[in-house]
Amino acid sequence: MTTSQTSTLSEKLMETPISVGTLAYFRERLRIGLHEMVFLEFRKQERDGRLTKAELARRLGKRPEQITRWLGAPGNWTLDTVSDLLLGMGSEPTFKVVPLVEGERMVRAAVVQLRTQRSQGSESAQTVRQPPTRRDPIVLVREVIPQRQPQTQRDAHPQTAVA
Repeated sequence: MTTSQTSTLSEKLMETPISVGTLAYFRERLRIGLHEMVFLEFRKQERDGRLTKAELARRLGKRPEQITRWLGAPGNWTLDTVSDLLLGMGSEPTFKVVPLVEGERMVRAAVVQLRTQRSQGSESAQTVRQPPTRRDPIVLVREVIPQRQPQTQRDAHPQTAVA
């Protein structure tokens, strides 16, 4: 009989002190989750025709190349970077702290959902009933709530095409 030597996330809490590897893992997991949240919000707005990288750069007083770098990879983002990007998109994050055991289930469900979204090329995926494998990437799911945008006359009264 073979036994697995891999620990679950909840078992990581039992380590005293928490290992350097575990700390590094959770730090990177948070960085990736924040980047994913910001990037998906940008893509959603870009697809809806509400925002471009150039417009986001103008709003933040940055060069478009900087926005491309930020959205390309989390690198060494600060909380200020996350805040600036989301504010430039007219959005802000909401957070929820959960025990690792619950978080582990949420991560697995999110990985399945994100895989489905990516394979379908959309942000609104249907639920898939397949278990995640050990090779699944670890992704934190954060909800982004758009700030209310004032409606313009054009938004309030859409133009109709005349044949």
